[in-house]
Amino acid sequence: MSLLSVVKNIGLNQKEARVYLACLKLGSSPVSAIAQDAGVNRVTAYDILEKLIGKGLVHFFTRDRIRYFDATKPQLVYHEFSRKVKEFKKSLPELKRLTGEAPHPSVRYFEGLEGIKAIYADTLTSKTEILNYANSKEIREHWPAYDDEYVAQRVAKKIFLRGISP
Repeated sequence: MSLLSVVKNIGLNQKEARVYLACLKLGSSPVSAIAQDAGVNRVTAYDILEKLIGKGLVHFFTRDRIRYFDATKPQLVYHEFSRKVKEFKKSLPELKRLTGEAPHPSVRYFEGLEGIKAIYADTLTSKTEILNYANSKEIREHWPAYDDEYVAQRVAKKIFLRGISP
């Protein structure tokens, strides 16, 4: 893969990529040299350099009333893109919720034996293995038909359960 393609992959168009690579190659240079190396006219090079400055890929300084442009070091560009990717990855659950792809978290409150039965009935709709923490001994004391009413249905639906019990 060419360097031009690699640089385009970080979100630059053809001309922006050529100007960025020219800045890297030439080091601190006036716009005329960058434009010539990148194969664009000087006015276009100025516009592109301003865009690249906005993206943090180029910076400049002025000496004797001449602006010199310099590319941001590739390691710094890589570090910044990596940071942005990590930030984006961290936000994926929230972004998925915006699209309706991930359900919004909800809290439901259950009370008493009927509440426990409702929770267990809800688990019978599971499409995956159930992981739980429960005191089965206590449940069976208050719900003697637990094995017949719940466990038998769960087994018939082939819903596996792994749990931790005190």
